[in-house]
Parts: sequence; structure tokens; C-alpha cells
Amino acid sequence: MKKKVLALILVLLLLLSAMGCQQRPAETPTGSGEQASEESGVEEKGESDTNLSVRQQVRIGISKHDLVTDYEDNLLTDELEGRMNCDITFDVLPSGDNGRVEMQLMILGNQPLPDVFAIPLGDALTYEYASAGAFVPLNEWCEDPEVTPNLHNVVSEEDKNAMLQAATSPDGNIYALVRYEPELQMLTPYHLYINTVWLDYLGLTVPTTSEELADVLIAFAEDDPNGNGEKDEIPLLIRLEDNAATGCNALVPLMNMFLYAGPQLSSFALSEDGREVIVPQLTDEYRDGLRYIRDLYDAGAITEDSFAFGEDADAFKNKLNQPVSAENGRPVSECTVGMFSARSIPSLFDGAASGKNTQFAEYQMMAVPTGPMGVSYSPYLAPSATKCWYVTRHAEDPAFCVMLGDCFYDPEISLMARYGEKDVDWTNDETFCADWYKEHTVMLEGSGLKQPVQDFYSLVLLRSDAILVEESSAYWYNVQPRYSSLEFSEHIVDFYDPNTFVTGSGSYGSITAQVRDLYGGEQPDHLLPALTLTPEEQNAIGEYEVGWSDMVMQNTFMFMATATVTDVVTKEAYVMDVDSDTSWQDYLDEMNGLAGVAQMQAVYQAAYERTEQYKTLLDSAAQTGGK
Repeated sequence: MKKKVLALILVLLLLLSAMGCQQRPAETPTGSGEQASEESGVEEKGESDTNLSVRQQVRIGISKHDLVTDYEDNLLTDELEGRMNCDITFDVLPSGDNGRVEMQLMILGNQPLPDVFAIPLGDALTYEYASAGAFVPLNEWCEDPEVTPNLHNVVSEEDKNAMLQAATSPDGNIYALVRYEPELQMLTPYHLYINTVWLDYLGLTVPTTSEELADVLIAFAEDDPNGNGEKDEIPLLIRLEDNAATGCNALVPLMNMFLYAGPQLSSFALSEDGREVIVPQLTDEYRDGLRYIRDLYDAGAITEDSFAFGEDADAFKNKLNQPVSAENGRPVSECTVGMFSARSIPSLFDGAASGKNTQFAEYQMMAVPTGPMGVSYSPYLAPSATKCWYVTRHAEDPAFCVMLGDCFYDPEISLMARYGEKDVDWTNDETFCADWYKEHTVMLEGSGLKQPVQDFYSLVLLRSDAILVEESSAYWYNVQPRYSSLEFSEHIVDFYDPNTFVTGSGSYGSITAQVRDLYGGEQPDHLLPALTLTPEEQNAIGEYEVGWSDMVMQNTFMFMATATVTDVVTKEAYVMDVDSDTSWQDYLDEMNGLAGVAQMQAVYQAAYERTEQYKTLLDSAAQTGGK
């Protein structure tokens, strides 16, 4: 197969490759601290022999978050210590990947381990460390309502099963408690924003079709939409990465105007009937999407300045917030970017959530435009649970460590773990939330607008802008087990100005409601769920998975730029032209050969057939005569 070297974008390729807590069941009082435990008289429960009248000592390994000022002198820590009659100390490891590296050194170096690691890990590392004996299986305690009452009190059986399935490793053991908090904003992470000041200045409207979108972006490139007399506009800003979590790679929603391409450019998907794992990148519809992106590039709507590469979040943010020069005229806009995609705004525009950022006020969220074949899918990131609470082999009382982890599944502790201090950062007071809802609804209807949240507010975020960006000792920044249902999240209202009820987005509707209206339900009937692979399966395709994402990204860029490439063996130069059948066949051959697509597809198919979703699909088909 041909191996390609592209001098035109060598730098790009290098960058891409770098790219309420129940202490116990009913017999335990609901009070907290030592007094409650002593009054309960509870000494032994189940098979754990845990004596809750004796104050426990628990040491937790956790990765430092820059915004958490103190873990021990911390409101969440104090609450847990009071409710569970324990003293919590912390081994604070470095932040991010450095913390996981130090954790690995502790485990593989046979160093003394804390009782618990509250550090999110993926399936592969979980299984690796568990196989090395670092983590103890939690199965019997997760099955015992005496030890995990809050897990067992999850009302939704579907959610509970999803949590347990996600927690279970391929060997059948549960080595971690999980965080499961499906939110529509997270499940549909690609939120498209367009500059309405630019639209108004040029006499344009929000595009609703792929053709209209192309016309708007070309006008953004050619007609000086910010009015400063300079050609400094970036019509479409793209964070060139293959990471759905940020939602910043605008090429993904563009591709989803032609087919359901999934939440990443490298995503696999399901067939229309939901039975087979397919590869969107090998289809004619994907080729049409590449043609569309190529045409935008040729028309100047996508330029060299359009890209921030890989994991460089600062580069994307800096371009988005770049000020407009007023040297050659009086600009009508403060922005140099016409359109972008992102999941979370507060981290990109300081002060956006409280309405204090005037640049973000120029943007309006918009739906994915409809493509030429009537397709306008919103990329969907399948709900998954994050493994994040591991009881180690050195835990003095592992059952108690599981009880402490289960504590986070209590609704109030889950809210503290996610949003910070009650009645300061958030409130679920029924009277307050009900009054807030009524007043807001009256105000909206008086302005001729529709209340975006159905029925009621279950939670009001009082400082949604602050909790994400301010230093705090109110919580651990959401790195521990937690449960919140999708229905609950859709009844959370973002912070409003108490006098005008206007949010930081400059609208009267909550971000949650806008996302629901624009992206909710805009997916195929069958979506590929999060898959768990066996160690054998992971080993079989691990090498291919490593390079697959980069290969898709590189080929996408080469087709977009109609790049000239050179065959390493023959030294023959040729053009990557998406309209050329020869180029397209070379691409298909490379993907099917070097990329190992067939092997990955077969493994994902086997993993998919093990899921409850696939089994339910077959049962339904059997009941309807195979249809």
C-alpha cells in the first residue's frame, strides 16, 4: 500500500501525531458525626464486619486540580467525615496525566498504596492494575444493599444497569465505582455558534442548509463582516483534533450534514437497522462530505488561520478571543471569528456564563444545517460511566471504603460533588425553585417568549459561571463517583440575572433548553454504545487503534487541500483529489490495508453483540417476525 509523505502539511502531521448519603439502611440514624454513630449502636453489618461506632481512618489518592485550594479543609470532605464517622486524609498527586504516571509508579513499584484512588482511569489501565493485584474486586459489596444502599436506591433500572455494566471489567469483576451523569450538553457536544452581528451587517440570516452555510462562510471571508476594513476574519474556526469531549472540531458537524459520521471523524457507527458496525469513512456519503469541505477551502472560507491544532486549547481560545483591529476603520464587531463549535463556553470566553463577555454576546447557537440529501444529524456521544473509585489491596477496611464511595450516589452529595456549596453555588429548595420557575415563566410569556424548561426547575445554579472557574475548597472538582439522571439534568436551570432572567448567552432560555431544542433527537434510531473490549480483543487491534485516528485526520486534511503527495517507494508524485476515482480507491486501499479497518470492525461487532442493546434489538426482531 502507498505510504504518503506530504511536504505541504508536514508540520500539521507532526502536530496531529502529538495530538443524600445514607450511612446505612433504616436502622442507622440520619444524623452525622461520632454522636450519630454512637447512638446507632451499629457494630457489624453484612460480611464486612465494619464497626461504624469506631471512627475510621481513610487515605485517598487524588490528582490535584488547580482550582481546588485544599482537599482536607474542604466542605465536601467535612460532610463525608461527618456522615460516615471517619477521618479522611489525602495523597495529592500531580494533576492530569502526571498524576496517573505517579499512580502507576506506586502500583508497579510495590509502594504503599492509599486505601482508595479517586482518579479516573480507562478500561485498559483498570484491568492492567487490577491484574497486578492493586485493586480488589467490589462485586459482593456492590450486590449488597447493606453496603451500597444508594447504588441500590437508583430508581432507574436502566441507569443502574448501565452503571454496573460500565463498572464491570471483561473478567466479570467490578474494580471501581463509577461516575454516571448523562447530560444532553455532554451527549451532544457539538454546539454550533454563529456571529449574528456579522450576519446583520451583511444582511444575512442564520443558515439552515449546507448550501446557505457555504454562502454565509464565503461572505464572511470576502465581505469584511466585522467592518474594520481589514481582511482579518476567520470565517470558520476549527480545533483540529479527534476528541468529541471538547466539541471544538467543526469539521465533525459539517460531515454530519451528509451522513451520520458519529461524534469523531474517526468514529465507527451502526447500520440503519442497528445490527452491524459500519465504517462511515469508507462510504460515498463521506466522500461527498469531503468534497464540501474541499470546496469551502478552495473558496477561502477555510484558511490556514482557521486551525488550532490538536490538544492546544489555548491556541483555539486565543484565536476565538482575538481582538479586532480598528486602525483602518470603526469596526461593527469585536470578533475575528464568524463561526465555531464547542461544548462548553465558560472555559472559552471568560465571563460568558454571567453575561459579562461582550464578544460571546455576538454569537447565537444554531442547528446543524440540512445537507443535500436531507441529513442534519447532531453528533451524539454515547452515555458512558467513568471508573473513578478504586479500593486498593492495602485498604484496611475495603468494605468501608466501598460504603464511603457509595455515599456519593446520595442525591445531595452528588450535587455537592458536581456543583459545590449548597445555597451558595446551587439550590434545590423546592419553594425557591418553584417560585423561580413561576416568575421566570411569567416574565417570558410577557415578552412573547416560550418557557424553555418543561414543568418545573429541580435545581437552580446560582453561580454557574463562578463554580467552573474560581478557586474553591467546596468540593473535589467532580472526580469521584456520582449519579444524576438525564431527566434531572434537563430540569436544571442556568444562572439568570434575578431582575431580567437573561443568561450569559444573552437569551432568556437556559443553555440546556437551547441544546434540547436544537440537537435533542437529531440522531439516527440506532447509535453505537460505549463498548468494553476483552484484553484479547484490545491486544488484537491496539496497534491499529493507535494510528486510526491520525490516519483519518490526515487524509481528511489532504483531501481538503487537494494536496500533492509522494509515494515513498516509487517516488512518484500525485494529487489527493477527492473527485478522482483513482485517488479515492488509493485511499480505500490504504484504509482497508494499513489501517486494519476489517480487524477493528470485527472486534467492535463482537463487543457490540455482547451489549444489552444488541440483545434487546434481536429480541424485538424475533417478536416481530425478524423485521
